[in-house]
Amino acid sequence: MADARELMVHNFSERLLDTVVHFHIMKMKDSLLIWIGKKAELNSLSVAMCTKYASTPAVTNLLGDVSDVTSNTLAQKLAKKLKKQCFISYNLPPGNNLHSLVETRLVKEIENKPNHF
Repeated sequence: MADARELMVHNFSERLLDTVVHFHIMKMKDSLLIWIGKKAELNSLSVAMCTKYASTPAVTNLLGDVSDVTSNTLAQKLAKKLKKQCFISYNLPPGNNLHSLVETRLVKEIENKPNHF
């Protein structure tokens, strides 16, 4: 039977630029899945992980528009920061100013509640 501590779920929301952004974090044994969006949809999914071959984590797009690299970029940054495999689903419109605010808010949550990550 799996240890219950191998899976932890953490949710929070924040109003950023008049948009309520929801964050859903699933912490697993050696990885994270972070979903970010304003409504229930899964339009993108990327994964990044550190390797012994490069200082920059390897990243790939699993789902969604390959020209939108928002999920890839965030997955790479978090994999490097947290030293674990990170799946990121970023479901907010591209081209707005939310991305930097979302990233700042997520980093703040990581710093304030590291046990959830």
